[in-house]
Amino acid sequence: MLVVTGFQPGAFSGSQQVALLQRLVDALSLLSAECEAEGAALDLSGLHILICSKPALDSLGTLCLHSDDSAGDWADFLGGVDVGCARDKRGAAAALRQLEGAVAAALGAVHVAPPGQHHQHAAGSDQRQQQQQQRQQVVHELAHAAASAGVLSQRQQLQQELGQLTASVHNRLQLRRLYRDELVSAADYKAACQRLLRHREHLQRCNIEGLSIRVSDKNRAAPDGSLVNIAWD
Repeated sequence: MLVVTGFQPGAFSGSQQVALLQRLVDALSLLSAECEAEGAALDLSGLHILICSKPALDSLGTLCLHSDDSAGDWADFLGGVDVGCARDKRGAAAALRQLEGAVAAALGAVHVAPPGQHHQHAAGSDQRQQQQQQRQQVVHELAHAAASAGVLSQRQQLQQELGQLTASVHNRLQLRRLYRDELVSAADYKAACQRLLRHREHLQRCNIEGLSIRVSDKNRAAPDGSLVNIAWD
């Protein structure tokens, strides 16, 4: 699991950074042990973590950890974050950079014209043909980048909606964790969350506060009661 970690610029000394990195290692160890006990997979690979002044998932998909929080707080935050949303945000940012690069290339291709070209008919014809091919290639790249950005934007909107829905269920039912089994589609997970909200008054009477719930394909519970799987339907 490769996770890229950074620090708020100028906020921490070298010794503080070492201590914070050790705390992050402890947090990931806690989270890994918890996921293993619950039979869940932990995959934060490819994500970027920034240790700074407040916990958040920013617009670029960076996971921001509050430097004053404990390893347990970090483990809870990382365990509850929507990893798919974070990856989609990073993908959308990369697609935007690709689109910007294609625009820059298009502008550059339009202005390629050596001095005296209009005096060299044969050479000029070849040059114009080459420029036309360059423009066609750039247009193709622009279309591809724009399409990729559009798809990522739609996925990002869906992940944001699911993240808000997860937070609503988590807070109203006072759960420890709520997450989706990888076998369950986004639409089925959304339907399950909406059903949990509809029946929240009944569920609150069942003393589910503090439970970890995973929306899965069938109903089952861990022997120690630490995790409850509920069928999405």
